Amino acid sequence: MQKQHVFGKALKSYFPTTPLYSSQPLGYNYPGNAILVGELNMGIATKTRRSVNDVRYHARTYAKRYGLKKMNIGRIYDIKNNWQDTWPNCDSPGCYAIFDKNKLLLYVGKASHSNTLALRLACHFRCSKTGSKGIVRQSGWSHAPWYVITIGVDKAHEAPSLEEYLITKLNPSDNINGKI
Repeated sequence: MQKQHVFGKALKSYFPTTPLYSSQPLGYNYPGNAILVGELNMGIATKTRRSVNDVRYHARTYAKRYGLKKMNIGRIYDIKNNWQDTWPNCDSPGCYAIFDKNKLLLYVGKASHSNTLALRLACHFRCSKTGSKGIVRQSGWSHAPWYVITIGVDKAHEAPSLEEYLITKLNPSDNINGKI
């Protein structure tokens, strides 16, 4: 039986049947621990769910690449259990990343110009009636939001650029116009 060829190369080399695991995602060579949700299908890579480490890595890469002098990546904030604590970088402009309970990326957003990260995150979450935990304001999330990481920047005009960079590199599942 003869192998099928596409443009002179074996079909198998173009369409692998084994999954591409996220430790080496298609087109990237960085340490990450995202979870694979698909495999290469007809030459088009399916979405890979990104992790906390992926967000931190790309934020640091952005800062180094574009010479951001002051950027503070906050600790991971548990919305359900740390609600009475202050948001990391709450008084700064910047970006935030929202994760599900498995710490997989759902959404990247920004707070710029007259907004701070605390004001922007208040659009997504509110306090429970007892005041002890955070509750999601909107429906429509692909998975329930559970954790947040904030990335504070020095100047408000840096936030939209950082947000666009993170969305482009990480392709969050819920960053779709009109979804959230």
